[in-house]
Amino acid sequence: MVPVAVRIAFIGCGGAGSAHRRNVAAIADAQIVAVSDIDPRRATSAGNEHGCPSFTDWREMLGSVQAHAVYVAVPPTEHGPVERAVLEMGAALYVEKPLALNKRIPAQISHVIAERGAIATAGYQLRYAASTDAVRGWLQERRVGMINAFYYTSLPPTPWWRDTSLSGGQTVEQTTHMIDLIRYLGGEVAEITSRSALRLLADTPGMKTDDVAAHLMRLEGGAIATLVQTCALTNHGGMGLEIIAGGDLIHWRPERAVLLSKGEETVVRDAADPMATADRAFVTAVATRDPSMLRCTYDDARATLAVTLDAARSRRGEGAAPNRE
Repeated sequence: MVPVAVRIAFIGCGGAGSAHRRNVAAIADAQIVAVSDIDPRRATSAGNEHGCPSFTDWREMLGSVQAHAVYVAVPPTEHGPVERAVLEMGAALYVEKPLALNKRIPAQISHVIAERGAIATAGYQLRYAASTDAVRGWLQERRVGMINAFYYTSLPPTPWWRDTSLSGGQTVEQTTHMIDLIRYLGGEVAEITSRSALRLLADTPGMKTDDVAAHLMRLEGGAIATLVQTCALTNHGGMGLEIIAGGDLIHWRPERAVLLSKGEETVVRDAADPMATADRAFVTAVATRDPSMLRCTYDDARATLAVTLDAARSRRGEGAAPNRE
């Protein structure tokens, strides 16, 4: 048990921020001490829910409360000043993806994190799934030949999500989870070639982003990876990947992993919420000042962002994009 409650504040009370708040509220050794959101009704509602002060200005919040850690769940265009302010007050940092819409801002924040020796992580919770643990274990003794991934879903209702200039597009804002998983399981991306189109939702009001895309990656170890995606379904279609490794076939979904090897099937099921697992790990890391249980460092998230931004370069017809800073 952690002897002293970890005091946690939230900047952003929308979808991801709300999910993190529910998880943190269920941790006995954590205390939500303040919330902030630019929407006054949402901020007030979250404050009432957790019995803590609410703010519409995150700067005012950071100047008014003492927190050991701060969750940052803001739109992609708002990153940079928020993280810097959190780190300068000496708090640990949990940032929801994407870290930004360029490589420059995360590079600056990474420097501050290193300078201060701060605990910092990002919201790539699929790394915490038991199904992911199983696949990593199976791959210890198998050479990866190819990874095929998919991410199929419906169009989010958030207006800014539909504008690539504000969201980065589906690859940067959403299917980044699958690119991160490809990196986590198969190794770094050496090169990515991408193509996308607006095919099915062109008549949707405010639609300024593509709704289908395909990516081809070469990993540093020589393996090949593919990722196909859409946000044009009428309901959520799910996510998953298949790995051909050592002559065997591995199926991964968030809730289960299956190994097909030599006529036998091994199944690992996972009923736990990986985001809740990630939140518990973060609270423990802050309480103990030991970040070793965190599976995604801020720089891990930077590397994933770099791949998604390189995909955007390739999609614009600039050729196969190397994953460089």
